[in-house]
Amino acid sequence: QVSLEDGKSAVSIAQIAGDDEHRGSQGLCYELHLKPFSASRRVAIIDDADYLSIEAANAMLKTIEEPPPGALIILIGTSRQRQFPTVLSRSQVINFLPLEVDQLVEILSSGLIDDPQQAETLASLAGGSVERALTVSDESFLETRRDFYSTLSQLNFDLPSFCKSLDDHVKNSGKAASDHRNTLRGLIDLALLFYHQLQLKLIGTEIQGDNTMLSNVEQLASNWQHDVDSVALCINRCFDAYEQVERNANRTTLIYDWIDQIRQVHLTGRL
Repeated sequence: QVSLEDGKSAVSIAQIAGDDEHRGSQGLCYELHLKPFSASRRVAIIDDADYLSIEAANAMLKTIEEPPPGALIILIGTSRQRQFPTVLSRSQVINFLPLEVDQLVEILSSGLIDDPQQAETLASLAGGSVERALTVSDESFLETRRDFYSTLSQLNFDLPSFCKSLDDHVKNSGKAASDHRNTLRGLIDLALLFYHQLQLKLIGTEIQGDNTMLSNVEQLASNWQHDVDSVALCINRCFDAYEQVERNANRTTLIYDWIDQIRQVHLTGRL
């Protein structure tokens, strides 16, 4: 099994194919070719496929395309958009639905969150993700979320001021570039959850979330002057922002372009 190592921003080629001195004789691909001790199959799990470096992805392409007899390779990621096309084209995609709120509550209550009421609150904010539930347990994150949704609930907003506040939030999240990327991904996740709920509201489906989510989505929906398909433009733009984060795009420029285009959709219904 391979996962993102502590303090690292990417799964390295050394984990997949061995370091420079042992290239081809260590790493996941090498171990997958070894004969299993007792079982009839060998299973390799890449637990953080979202964070594969391009070198690591390239090193495993042949193994994915032609795995050894009896071998199974499982890559776990959060979305198709965050995988390399070369890896995706050689894989069979299996989509899993987000966890239900009661399932999340059960998981959080089994040793992760002591307070049952807090577990229920976090589960309602997490969009089906245990990782996101643990992230939003931080009070400063909840404050950022309230401000973020309050701004998105408006058809028109102060673009420079909003972008600067987001940029400052990301910049202050840590010293390492990986900290900045993770925080920016978290903001994009918030936007995706918001616009998904907006879509549901506009087609007359019951929406889910806490008071912050519900009140802000309802405010924007009541003033939305475009069809529901226009909301998909905001969602697609969020996925584009994900890809730009993975390509290490300039943080300030990325945030400004992302939010500017979302604002365009709010105002005009198109990009």
